[in-house]
Amino acid sequence: MANVNMKDYIKKYTTFDEPVEYKGVKIYPILTKNYFEFIDGYSLLSMDKNKIPDINIIQMSYLKYLFSLCAGFEDMKYKFISILNLCFHVYSDESFLTKDFKKDEILISENDKEKYYLINGYDIKFIMRDDKISLLLGNVEISSKDFDNIIKIISFQNFIDYTDAYVSPDVEKATRDFHSYKNKGIQDVSLEDKMSIISASNGLCKKDFKEMSYREFSLMFDSCRRKVDFETLTGKTEKPIDHWIYHKPSNPYDEVFVKSGALYDMMEKSNVLDSKL
Repeated sequence: MANVNMKDYIKKYTTFDEPVEYKGVKIYPILTKNYFEFIDGYSLLSMDKNKIPDINIIQMSYLKYLFSLCAGFEDMKYKFISILNLCFHVYSDESFLTKDFKKDEILISENDKEKYYLINGYDIKFIMRDDKISLLLGNVEISSKDFDNIIKIISFQNFIDYTDAYVSPDVEKATRDFHSYKNKGIQDVSLEDKMSIISASNGLCKKDFKEMSYREFSLMFDSCRRKVDFETLTGKTEKPIDHWIYHKPSNPYDEVFVKSGALYDMMEKSNVLDSKL
């Protein structure tokens, strides 16, 4: 599966909220009721380790970096266990529990060629061969490269606006600054707010959302937002309005760079530039 576009690869699965199958592993969509636990665990998968000023960390694979965090910090280990539960449906199982040690403790075994790191009570092992690491889920061994792809799958599967496109540090900073000034003083829309907005549109109640995939929930909210924008703005602005159904693919950087100096203009109106003179 070299150079596979993961966003395209998972479409046949995400369209019907089915688990994505990749290299013998099933990766399950997150349910809306597990949103907060998932967001906490996902932070372990979304760190930009290459910004850490340590050449050893920059050069290591993300899987090895993740293992080092799990081995060194209890909270990171439990974030990983959350990901195992939610994304892989790998749960604690007494048949994999060594009762002389604490549940969830990392145990070590080795032979002449390999060293195994087990999370006590789970059918999972980190395998170290020389300086390379892989992950064994059940009887499926996942290489570092495959694990990178699995992170992309989890991201595309659950976040409808996720992109894996490379963004230069300058563009990333400009985009962050643009949205910081644009959204200054505007309260974030919470998960509860989104549920209320969808309910006002179609009559669903909170219990209906709990077993819904977070992806479906996000698509539903996005459709509601676009429909309201379309109905509200049509005929009231000179700017062309995309139809709420037949719309152009969104690009998170279009708004920042579609007009030359958009960020500059916004900062100027906010008197930010004057304050820095």
